[in-house]
Amino acid sequence: MFDQLSIQKIRNIIGLISLLVATGCATVTSNVYQSASAMSPPLSSKILILPSDVVISLKNAGGNNEPRADWSEQTQSNLQEAIIGYMFENGVEAIPYGSSRLEDGHVNVLRQAMVMMDGVELSQKGGGIGSERFYALSADSRVKLEGFGADYVLIVALRSEVASGGRQAVAILGALAGAAVSTSSAQFRAAIFDLRDGQLAWANFDASALSDIGNVVNAGEEKWAVAVSNILSAFPL
Repeated sequence: MFDQLSIQKIRNIIGLISLLVATGCATVTSNVYQSASAMSPPLSSKILILPSDVVISLKNAGGNNEPRADWSEQTQSNLQEAIIGYMFENGVEAIPYGSSRLEDGHVNVLRQAMVMMDGVELSQKGGGIGSERFYALSADSRVKLEGFGADYVLIVALRSEVASGGRQAVAILGALAGAAVSTSSAQFRAAIFDLRDGQLAWANFDASALSDIGNVVNAGEEKWAVAVSNILSAFPL
């Protein structure tokens, strides 16, 4: 039998182990990337807000995704408004792109940025392996954005699946049978590129940034404000 003092010692040891494990996990699973070689921000920074890359899909009963252009456009509009509002509230001079669609000459800029983001996200999931690489937009890409007069460009991407009624029914039946059936998912990420040298200065790949928003198609202004605040929580400007 353990006496009271021994029980207390055991509790203290368990608490210490839990703290060490939690601290270790927090270090490994950080979602925020910040370049160690990023240039110092100018005294007055201007950031170009590119149209968010948004694809919202309906997940049908069979588990296949059917992209919905109407949902995607509405969600993109709500997201852009929330981003501009966030910048205004935080005193950052935002330069709107001026259109909800990218010009043909800027499509490759977005593609290149997404490849850089993919590389950083993979390195984050791998415990930081490869995070020392220099991720940057090409000089040609930066030239195409010179006309906006911005110091930085913000890239935001959102992929979300909304379960159909049929898919929800399949999930319920699966749960009764003891099988897990996916109904919805969301990927929300943002990155800032320094247009002076092209470098990816900052990025956030927080999968939980949309945890409180529910159905992104029906989300209102307040929920979008919270979601954007979450994804830009470590915003460096």
